[in-house]
Amino acid sequence: MDSIIRSHRLSTETLRAENARLRLNASNALSELMINTRNNSISSLHPLLSNLSEIQTLNKQLQLNAVQLSKQTKHWSLSITKLQDTLNELGNLEIVGQTMESQLNDIDSAIRNLILLKI
Repeated sequence: MDSIIRSHRLSTETLRAENARLRLNASNALSELMINTRNNSISSLHPLLSNLSEIQTLNKQLQLNAVQLSKQTKHWSLSITKLQDTLNELGNLEIVGQTMESQLNDIDSAIRNLILLKI
């Protein structure tokens, strides 16, 4: 039983030592990162501001392009609607034309029959 307890204590102490080492490494890395960030923050701020300005300019251009595209889309949608209306009217005219042709053929047949009856 004592050997099991000793083994458990030894593994626990090993884990504690490993955790302490990892904690120290993480703390050192964080300190180094903070020092580097503090030292480099002033010099690296200029490119960030430059990028921000460029992104804002591109964003404005993108908004203008979106507005223009929206206007073009509305124009195309209106044109397509007008084209559909025109095609519907042409279809109606075709039906009227076919009806008139049929009626003229009926009149022609009736006149021919009358002429044949008189002869």
